[in-house]
Amino acid sequence: MVTITQSYQKLKIQYGEIVARNLLLECYEQTARNQSETARRLQCNRRTVIKALTKQQKGNLTDMPHRPRSQPHQTAPEIEAIVLKWRSQTKRGKKRLHKILLDEEQVSLPISTIGKILKRNKVKIRDKKRKHRSKNPPAYDFSSLLPFEKFQYDTKDYLDKQALKQELYDHVLKYSLPQYQWTIIDVKSRMRFLAWSYQLTRSNGMAFELMVRAWLSMYGLALGEIEVQSDGGTEVGAMRRSMFERNQRDWWDDLGMKRKVIRKGHPEDDTFVERSHLTDDEEFYMPFLGQIKTPQALISRGVWWEDYYNRLREHSSLGDLSPYQYLKGKGYVLPESFCRFPSVILDTICVEPEVIEWSKVVHDQFDHDQA
Repeated sequence: MVTITQSYQKLKIQYGEIVARNLLLECYEQTARNQSETARRLQCNRRTVIKALTKQQKGNLTDMPHRPRSQPHQTAPEIEAIVLKWRSQTKRGKKRLHKILLDEEQVSLPISTIGKILKRNKVKIRDKKRKHRSKNPPAYDFSSLLPFEKFQYDTKDYLDKQALKQELYDHVLKYSLPQYQWTIIDVKSRMRFLAWSYQLTRSNGMAFELMVRAWLSMYGLALGEIEVQSDGGTEVGAMRRSMFERNQRDWWDDLGMKRKVIRKGHPEDDTFVERSHLTDDEEFYMPFLGQIKTPQALISRGVWWEDYYNRLREHSSLGDLSPYQYLKGKGYVLPESFCRFPSVILDTICVEPEVIEWSKVVHDQFDHDQA
């Protein structure tokens, strides 16, 4: 005689429907085939007992699928195949897939339908939950923040085996491509400025900062003081407090730039620039890096990617507008050429004295930092 202490529902969850029904049927025999007593002991209703007896007569104790026999509004298999194809190619979620299908295939599907298709085909939206290292990272007051007032600044070593496939990793080494990407992004509009380099040096960092500041001034933007925050790397001259304060006084004050350093070990403080690096991996390096074989080709493709990101790529946080469209909607009169910042290989600029005439103070700063 077997004594059952768990409910039928718990038995079914823990052991499956076949084991749970076998135990129910055994309890049914022990109670002299009393349906009410069996239901009471297993904490279920009599319909559950009757259903188990019916299945026993048919010789099949498994659950039947809950799928309806008739589905007149089911998505056509060919449409479902298109959704899965674009999901496999882009790894986008249901909202982005809705726009991709509309633009590329002229197929209009509700976002909820796309989500059900992915769920039905057991497609994982995320491989793992993202870890939030801080519950209260520094926030911006977007209600009063204007475009080109606050920026985030970071460098990215895209030669990363965790982000790139092995063949792309070997491809970069084979053709000696610049492996560091420099990024400055406007917090309000998400407008980005990019450059590349072979080395992470302070001279490259200063050249990039000067180019971005000059580019903004050339279009009549950020004429006052702007705030740029970054991590405390050597390329931004923030390894020591005294060095950082001297750089602020001798270099950034003259450029009208207020520099800030985020908390050590908290990349989530630079939320927007870090998130844009993930976009670079998924939408730029993964699909296009294998076609690039020269530094010149990297710059050419990089300018195209920068223009697409700034002028055409939609951002959900901007109401599904691109940064350029968002700025136009706010009344900014800017030509499309503003979206194509002259991305360069910074190492080539810093060894050409006729390109940038460094002041004596800056030269002294270079010598100090490199020492």
